[in-house]
Amino acid sequence: MNEKKNDSNLYSLNYIYYGLYFILFAGLQVFHVLLIDPSSNPERIIYALYAGMQSFIEVLCMASVSSWLVHQKWKWSHRVWILLLGILLFCRIIDFLLVRLMDISIWNGMGFFFQETFSNMLAMLMSTTIQPSVWILTLCVSILLMLSGWFIFYFTQKIYQKRPILFSGKTLIGLFAISFSFLTFNDLLLYFFESPQSTLIYTKALPWKRTLFTPDENKITVNQYLSHIPNQLFSDTLDSSLFSLERTPDVFLFIVESLREDFLTPEITPSIAQFRQDYASFDQTLSISNATHTSWFSIFYSTYPFYWAKHYNKTWTQGSPSLALLKKMGYKIHVYSSSHLNYYSMNRVLFGSTGQNADSIQEFQTDSTISPCQADEAAIKQLCHDINSSDKRGGRVFITFLDSTHFDYSWPQDTQTVFTPIEEKMNYLKISYERSNLEKIQNRYKNSLHFVDKLFNQFKLAAEKKGIWEESVVIFTADHGEELNEYGCMFHASNLSPPQIQVPLYMKMGNPSNELSLQTNNKASQLDIFPTLFHYIIGENNTASIFQGKSLFSSSPTSYLIGTRFNGGLTPYQFYIQNGNHRMTAEFCNSKDIFHCNQLKILSIENEKGELIPFTASFVHTYFQEGLDALFGSENN
Repeated sequence: MNEKKNDSNLYSLNYIYYGLYFILFAGLQVFHVLLIDPSSNPERIIYALYAGMQSFIEVLCMASVSSWLVHQKWKWSHRVWILLLGILLFCRIIDFLLVRLMDISIWNGMGFFFQETFSNMLAMLMSTTIQPSVWILTLCVSILLMLSGWFIFYFTQKIYQKRPILFSGKTLIGLFAISFSFLTFNDLLLYFFESPQSTLIYTKALPWKRTLFTPDENKITVNQYLSHIPNQLFSDTLDSSLFSLERTPDVFLFIVESLREDFLTPEITPSIAQFRQDYASFDQTLSISNATHTSWFSIFYSTYPFYWAKHYNKTWTQGSPSLALLKKMGYKIHVYSSSHLNYYSMNRVLFGSTGQNADSIQEFQTDSTISPCQADEAAIKQLCHDINSSDKRGGRVFITFLDSTHFDYSWPQDTQTVFTPIEEKMNYLKISYERSNLEKIQNRYKNSLHFVDKLFNQFKLAAEKKGIWEESVVIFTADHGEELNEYGCMFHASNLSPPQIQVPLYMKMGNPSNELSLQTNNKASQLDIFPTLFHYIIGENNTASIFQGKSLFSSSPTSYLIGTRFNGGLTPYQFYIQNGNHRMTAEFCNSKDIFHCNQLKILSIENEKGELIPFTASFVHTYFQEGLDALFGSENN
């Protein structure tokens, strides 16, 4: 009787299945940690052990629940549980890929996914250049892998039953106690060996995205919420001085996808480099965002990307206030795009619900058979044709979106492959774990840049031949930059590293003017494009109170630049403030409602070498107060 009683308190544990599960789970997490830094520093080893122990605790929890369900003889509940474990392991694989490629966790990714429209999801999948058939095959294989966990469990269960092992509740509690003691010891080691520079990087690779004892968060409190954006541009009582134009030049605005400035060299992009030398560039130019849709929004609204989601809402029908004002001034607006304007409904957000803010909109990448380089070539060809076929001079705006430089980088490979060797096809799975030799991918990027440079030169020659180059305004910029593993990430929309936000902003403002001269010692972002343009055509800075951007003719430059990080279709909540060589990265503590949040978590403060500076409230106030005041309009605590 006593033996039966004791047996009833023991739990059966399929050590074969959970042993295999642990090997896969822990192997992936430890591998993720080891990929971060190839050196053999103590910190790397400690985090690898940490990842292994967190995986062990998690699998031990899974096994304990499984054993309890079996003990209770809840067969169907147990079958569902095993299926969920297969799904969870699959999610861990996706988490590995997302963190490595985009620096977001699976949980953040799911938040984006459930907030996205079908058209946006489709556009994002297509932007990877992976064929739809491959995505469908991947989905089918993923489902089979998740279901296979159920069959593997019951296969291993048969083997396990020949040599079963029973555990008491006390044994399981002891294993948990030992495991958490090990984590505590690891935290103690990290106290001596860990550098603040790598804390965020390594913790993102851990299963729980944190250590057991996390350091105190650095926070500041601001006295007000985000400032309201002005709406004067849609008022019927606009100041009449806005329509007393000093000049009405033709305006050519080029916005190129994923363009980082340090690659715009005489070797790679000779025409663009010459344009920069001949005309105006600025001491420091940073992108307003590391993602396309929020950058486009801020360019055309001259407003920080925090307000993006308010205008993404379908109730907003008026489009860009800058374009609406140009239309009221009598300008004709023509759009040439090889980018997909339906992405995040940018056609409505920029040009209005009926396209009322543009006189013509032409899209050239109309289906998957047209490559980005073909679409770019068609867009420039049409732009040049429209210039040549018209005798009109002035009073026109030509907006051109070019897309060849978006990954996986596009150019006519049969005739214009200048930089070799190249990666024939992007392998995103390989890129997620193998980045020792990125020269072939860099050469793909260089070739796409070289091709865009050739197209820009074609436009310049056409404008010169027509005789409109000298008096025209020509603005060349990008939506954001592109990282090639310099800071541990690939491409863009993943973090606020210098390669992802350092972009060109080159301006030729028509005929030279004694009254107006671009202040090239200014700090600049795309936010400043339209305020500068309006200052030029009006002759005075009459829009200063309307926009959050500033005129680059201003002789009183600001000391700061501000930009935000990608957050899908949701409101951005992480941002940087750059002041000279110092950059602060912060996020709103309430990421769900930043407009009613006055607490900021300071993620990092860095100097020009990328070295972390210890947080103090006084340092934040000294170096970043002007930027904070621009956002919140008051002194901070």
